[in-house]
Amino acid sequence: QDNGTTTGSHLGLGDWTRDLGGDGFYAAFHPTDPALRYAEYQYGNMRYSMTPADEAPQWEGWMNGIADDARVWWDAPYMLHPANPDDAWCGRQQVYKMAGAPWGVWQPMSSDLTANVQPGLQWRAVTALAGSPVDADVVAAGTSDGRVWWTANGGAFWQELTAGLPGQFITDLAFLHPDTLVCTVSGYRNAEYTPHIFKRPLFGGGDWTPITGDLPHHPI
Repeated sequence: QDNGTTTGSHLGLGDWTRDLGGDGFYAAFHPTDPALRYAEYQYGNMRYSMTPADEAPQWEGWMNGIADDARVWWDAPYMLHPANPDDAWCGRQQVYKMAGAPWGVWQPMSSDLTANVQPGLQWRAVTALAGSPVDADVVAAGTSDGRVWWTANGGAFWQELTAGLPGQFITDLAFLHPDTLVCTVSGYRNAEYTPHIFKRPLFGGGDWTPITGDLPHHPI
């Protein structure tokens, strides 16, 4: 809590700097531009910096195009797509995309992916994003109310993949393989501590298969 975002190196363990305040979350670095870095604080307040890597970052707002009334999770997900890091994606109750990040405009690429029902409507939001390592049009999204979706055409059509999952908070998504999606699910908010990890193929159909194995009784 309130740790902010820090920058440093294992080569100088006593020389780390606090660069952005608030509750620090995910930090991203462009893989070919060492000056371009991203960070955020709570409720999806995203920032970018173009200062050289050896200088203190000067943060700029990175919210252009996102609706003021969008529902957003405390630890809101965003990513530079692994197949095209100039495309950024982020989650509210919808999934947004910015082409030519960070100088573009966020565009909604989906409808509301949550169940969109009370109670707790304000906390129904996208909580996990993942991109295919080989295809910039393939993106998966998970929500706080247990839904998972994916698109194979850059957001023009989303297919729901929720069937077979426990109906709890989607904590993470990842591509184990270009055709295999992994999902972690947590019931912690409902005092349900069973660990849940699932995988499934995307292209050609298939079902979720539990791969939790013998992990200890603790939410993931």
